[in-house]
This record gives sequence, structure tokens and C-alpha cells, in this order.
Amino acid sequence: MSEMITDEYLHNLISAVEDEGAEAKAFSASYTLAKGVKVPTASQRVLYSFSLANPPRLQEESRGRLAVRGLNVECTVISRRSDGLDVATFVDLGQELESAVLTVDRSEILSVLAARLEGVRSGSHQTPFNRALAGQVVRLSDGEPGVDESFISAPDDLTSDQKEAFRRAIQNRVTYLWGPPGTGKTVTLSAIAFYLFCHNKRVLLVSHTNRAVDGIAHGLCKRIVGKSRASIPEGSVVRIGNISRKGLATSFGAQVSLESLADLQQRKIRDRISAVRKEREANAAEIATLREQYALTARKGVLEGELAELQKLLADVRSSESGLSTVLRVLRIRYGTGDGRGGSIGDIKRSIQSVTSEILTVVSQLEHVGSAEELCDQIDAAEARERELEESLRDLEVLAEDPSAASLDRARVVACTATQAVLRYASLGEFDVVIVDEASMLPLPYVVFLAGMAREKVVVGGDFRQLPPIALSRSPASKMWYARDIFEVAGVVDLVDRGGVSPYLATLTTQFRGHEKLAALINDRFYGGRLIPTRKTPDAAVSEGDSAGLFNNSVTVVDTSAL
Repeated sequence: MSEMITDEYLHNLISAVEDEGAEAKAFSASYTLAKGVKVPTASQRVLYSFSLANPPRLQEESRGRLAVRGLNVECTVISRRSDGLDVATFVDLGQELESAVLTVDRSEILSVLAARLEGVRSGSHQTPFNRALAGQVVRLSDGEPGVDESFISAPDDLTSDQKEAFRRAIQNRVTYLWGPPGTGKTVTLSAIAFYLFCHNKRVLLVSHTNRAVDGIAHGLCKRIVGKSRASIPEGSVVRIGNISRKGLATSFGAQVSLESLADLQQRKIRDRISAVRKEREANAAEIATLREQYALTARKGVLEGELAELQKLLADVRSSESGLSTVLRVLRIRYGTGDGRGGSIGDIKRSIQSVTSEILTVVSQLEHVGSAEELCDQIDAAEARERELEESLRDLEVLAEDPSAASLDRARVVACTATQAVLRYASLGEFDVVIVDEASMLPLPYVVFLAGMAREKVVVGGDFRQLPPIALSRSPASKMWYARDIFEVAGVVDLVDRGGVSPYLATLTTQFRGHEKLAALINDRFYGGRLIPTRKTPDAAVSEGDSAGLFNNSVTVVDTSAL
């Protein structure tokens, strides 16, 4: 079994992040953006798409400020495209923007990441961090997995290599999924997520970019609704951040967007607050009624005592006329009867009648009312309910201030970028499984932190033959602990280069995207001939003339050295 992540390991990661943050702060700069167009989105934020010939390499979810027509508003870089940037803000700046200036502080998220890692090292975070599982992720285990080896049925729509990857991900505590271009890594990860969803596991889907997150989330949603196109169970899947893929936004945006779910949750919370307040008013009225009834029962007891006393006095007076004047004075003072001039036994009788009449009135008011003991029990129960309603009202009012927290608490699957996972760590809660896509592009500290958020299982997907993590700092700490990807650190790359195999590594080899000759461009050079193309013939040629060769051949080499 792999060792846990140590304090020393965390210290090294923190030092690397701090070095990168210091370098990033020096690189914080302003960029002039031309021609921005507002685009539809399921989020409450307003999204602007800017066209740029050479967009700056900015990390998604980077925060900054957008200067437009004298206004300076907070914004977030949602995605970097090959032809521009998508920037979101809570301020509607109009349908079109002729130009804008974007200023980004790249160090902000790194400061948060360093603080999160320090919280793990010091143990100050309230949310548990799984050091053992994080330790497994950074060291490729030897031997056979010590897990359930029972057969797991994979979805029929997966290829044989995808099914094998699916089974390993379900059985292992840690699985590395190597998915070269066009081999269906997104399809496989969404199938894994769906299996876990159906088995009531709480899952975090996270990636380097919003587009990659949307790909897995879209595949998961399509599997949940199935051919019947049923609705996704309300609040079970939550997408944090701006949805980049049109397919997900159009088909499921309102059902999974955190903003949409938070709006719905807030309406429900407000309705519940109104209902609790009405119940509280009714309960208070019931308490007042019960207390009045209890007071009447007490009054009835007093009156019955007075009646008994009067009846005794009457008997005493009849047997001893000498004390009559004294008794009548008492009656006059207490009941207003007697004329004060001596009176007669009749005054005592009238007092008895008055008391008896009042007793009858009280008795009629207490009809169908229980005993004093029963009323005490009912008052105690109503007062206890009053305390419960007050507590419930306080909790609801807190939720009303941040309805997104309630939406996240209920979610079985949360999908977001690595940046959002770090920023929202305290509010996300615990997860049974963390699935990391594009992990080869994520700096090591991010992957370690994300892995520690899982209780049971981590699936690490990516392609270490593509772009590695981007680092600005050239410090030894950054090169060692920030700029290397998880596949290299864990020993996966070395294993593959040696031709080795591991039960914890699954490789996708069926290539769907390009036909055979195009696949050969990368297959032999980068993937050791592992890729098996499914398309054997190129698309039909569509062009004639001097440029026909560009379209008639699968691969055309153009020498531009003389230009």
C-alpha cells in the first residue's frame, strides 16, 4: 500500500505554488480585446466572446477587470479559444463591445491553492483530506489491486478497450486512464460517472478547462435521461461555472447550471419560509388559546373552592345566627352582595347562586377541553414546536442568503474546473469519487489536492503525450513540484516507455477521429503504434485547381521556408 502524503511533500508543493505565484504576479498584464459580442448562456453572468488573432494564454477561471467605455467591472476568463477569449461579468455592457481592456492577476488562484495546501498540512481545514488516497495517486502501485474482483458489466456502447478501462476504474481505488486523441476518453469517463451515479456515490467531475468538464457532464446527462428523454432528478447533477458547450447548455443547462438551480432553490426556500411563518403564527395562536383554557381551569378550581366555602358558611349561619352580620360583611366585600345593614341568609344564597353561575359559564367554555394536566402537556408540546419552528426559520433564512450552498449539498455529481474546486473547496463537501480529466495538463499541486478530496476512489484521465502543465517560474521547486504532470510523477510514463503494464493503468487504443493516414502521423511517433484507426478512407475531395492537392491527399506537406 502506498504511503500517505507527508507534511514534507505538502511543503514542497506549497513552495512550488508560491514560486509560481510570485512569477505570475510579475506577469500580470493588460490585454486589449477587440469586438466583443454577447452570447446566450444559462448562467446569470453575461458572457462576451472576443475575437483575437493571437489570444493570450490565460488560465480558465482567472479573475480580473474589464474596462469598457469608462466602466471598470470585475470579470472572469471563462475559456481560451484558438481565435479568442470568452469573458463573463455580472454587468450587462450591451450587445456588442467595440473594444475592451482586460487586466488579469494570474497570482490570485495560486495564492488560494497555496492556502488550501497549507490548511491540509496544518490540519486546519474542516473538510477531511484523504492523505492516503492522495499518496496512492502520486505513486503507481505495484502488484494486483486489493479490491472486489467480481465481474462488472460495462455499457454495450463502449469498445473493448473502453470496457476494460471502465471495469478497472470501478474496481480500483486509483486508476490512470491514458486516452490519446480521438479514442473516446470523454465517453469512457462519462460512462464511469454514470455507473457511480446509479450506485449513489457522490462524484466530483473536474478538469483543466470548462469545455472538457462540459464534455463529461453532457455525456453523463445523456446517459441519465436515456432514450426516454426523462428529466434529470432535480439537483442531482450540478455544473459550477459557465457552460461552454452549446449541446450541454441547450439540452440540460437549466437542469444542471448552479445558477439556475440556486434560483429554483431560493424560490422554494422563500416559499418554505412563508409556510413556516404561517405555521408559527398558527402555533402561537394555539399556545395563546391553550393558556387561556388553562387559566379557565384554574379559575374553575378557585370558584369551586369558594362555592364549597359559601355552602359551609351557609350551614354555619343556619346553626348560629350570632355570626350572621360578620359573614354578610365578608360577602359584601367579596361578592358585592348584602346591603350592609344586616341582611339575611338570602344574601348568602344569592352569593352561592352567583358563584354557581360563574362556574357553569366556565364549564361551558371548557367543554371538550381536557384536564389541567392534559392542557399542560399540550402547552409544552406547542412551545417545543415553537422552538423547532424558530430554529427552522433561522436555518432557512441562512440558506436564503446563499441558495447555491443548498444546491451543492444536495448534488450527487458536481462538475467544475480545477480552479473552481479549489476556490469553492469549503462549500463543496466530501466526495466518494473524484474523476480528473486532462490531468496531464494540470500542475501537480492541483491533482494532489483534488485526489485528497475523495473518500474512496480517484480516476485520473489524460494524455501525457500532449501539452504538459504550463509554468512561468524557472525555480527548482517549480520545475520539480509544479511543472511535472501526474503521469510522469506517478511513474506511468516510465512504465509505458519500458513497455510495462499495470492493473492500475488503462489505455484506450481505438481511434475514431482521423482516418488511417492521418492517425499514422502521430501513432508511430508518439504512441508506439498502439492506435487502431477505424476510418480507412479519407473524405471525398471537394476542390479543384491549383489547390486540389490540399484536399485530394490525406497528408500534404507545404514548404513555407521561402516566405
